[in-house]
Amino acid sequence: MSYHNTTNEHGTKLKASIDKAKSQDDIILEYFKNNKGVKLSPSMILERTKLKCPITSVRRSISDLTATGYLNKTEEKAVGIYGKPEYLWKYYKS
Repeated sequence: MSYHNTTNEHGTKLKASIDKAKSQDDIILEYFKNNKGVKLSPSMILERTKLKCPITSVRRSISDLTATGYLNKTEEKAVGIYGKPEYLWKYYKS
């Protein structure tokens, strides 16, 4: 599920939100594919892809891509944009 409709959107507004989330997933997945073997945190992805979205959207996308088997969460961490540790993920599928 790319978009989590927590604000109970309907119609064209809901479709636009779903499309935007799908686009974010595609951009993030493509970045991981192009950087196989590199372990990345949500903050790293947000910074490197130049996405114009909240960090929570990047985290949602990474969680969804992990659930669908594209990414693996590692046990490693790095300091994120808010000074707190974040787990690192890597591309899983070949």
